[in-house]
Amino acid sequence: YLRTSPRRWLTRERLIHAQTLIVRNRHSLAEIAEQSGFCDVYHFSREFKRSTGVSPGAWRRSEIGETGRRST
Repeated sequence: YLRTSPRRWLTRERLIHAQTLIVRNRHSLAEIAEQSGFCDVYHFSREFKRSTGVSPGAWRRSEIGETGRRST
């Protein structure tokens, strides 16, 4: 019916959830990975880049307009 495996569907849903969290809050990528159901930030980053073509950090910067610099 969905023309995808259950595993791919679940990964896609987790990534959509992660993208929402990335835009809506300032949590670390490790926290977002955990909240989205990934076993660790490395697996999350790998799947995110495979899906979107960019790393989660780069995607965050492009979506919220960060320059990559943080104020201290």
